[in-house]
Amino acid sequence: MQRAHWLTVAAVAAAMAAIGIAAWLAGDSGLAMDTAINATAVAAAGASVLAARAQKAQAGRKLFGALAVAIFLWLAAELAWTYTLFVLGEDPYPSAADLLYLAGYGFAAYVVFRLYRALAAKTQETKTVLLVGAITIEALFLNIFLVQIVESAVGFGEVSQDDLATLAVSAIYPLLDGVLLVPAAVIVAGYRPALLDKFSITMLASGLIVLAAADTGFGYSALQDEEAGGMLWDMMYCLSYLCFASALYNTYFRMKSKTAQAEKMADYV
Repeated sequence: MQRAHWLTVAAVAAAMAAIGIAAWLAGDSGLAMDTAINATAVAAAGASVLAARAQKAQAGRKLFGALAVAIFLWLAAELAWTYTLFVLGEDPYPSAADLLYLAGYGFAAYVVFRLYRALAAKTQETKTVLLVGAITIEALFLNIFLVQIVESAVGFGEVSQDDLATLAVSAIYPLLDGVLLVPAAVIVAGYRPALLDKFSITMLASGLIVLAAADTGFGYSALQDEEAGGMLWDMMYCLSYLCFASALYNTYFRMKSKTAQAEKMADYV
């Protein structure tokens, strides 16, 4: 990696260390971790706007525009959850935040599969790996979650409409996580230079993988009514947003550098 990339990775590591120390000093204050998640989400959202506006090609504008929408929906979800929990003092499930999270997944899936088509090796072997991997991940998630989701969400007795809503939202999260995980991993493995450089695509895919893993872990802990590990999932959410921010800021500065070089060359013509 270039020196600037190593500095970016070091900055992410330093930010994660600072968040961890601040959370430890705050003790059991969930507001501290929620504030950290919101702050990193704001950083990612700001970077997404810069990266989208820097694009010259239509394909780039569509791709980064969709990614910006996904991140802003997740930011809105984080803020809605913080407001509901710490201002209203309510802990509903499902909530308006869940609807925003799930809406963001739709745009993120569009980005992942566009990148997969543009960057991953288009061989039959890669497609087979993607299909087998997706089926394996989804089967694993269903085996881990399905019985626990049904039992925790609706029990095995009479089912109400609220129970069905809880069951639907609880089941959708791990399924969507599985949809994102495999293509994101294949993108990194089968990278080809195109809309993003290797560092940006690696950080972006890493952010998606960490986000999916955090969703899965948090969802399972919630279904088990376990408090342990809550800070771990919150830290992973922070890391995912920092990965997004790193990828997008790197893309923005790369595009600006290319524009500046083109303008400099034009001055000599």
